[in-house]
Amino acid sequence: MAGHGKTADSSMINFTPEKVWEKACRDLAIARQLGEKTIIISTSTGGTLALKLAATFPDEIW
Repeated sequence: MAGHGKTADSSMINFTPEKVWEKACRDLAIARQLGEKTIIISTSTGGTLALKLAATFPDEIW
């Protein structure tokens, strides 16, 4: 996720739920180009995103 892994204190200053969701949707769009369905494995905040992606795009997520 954006902002993770950086050492500067300001690394997460632009971290918003909306930006994280937009990035997840962009990543899913890339996955769509690679295959019919996508398998998402995640932990922590990524788990919440995975559930939201599966609820929003149920025919595209395994």
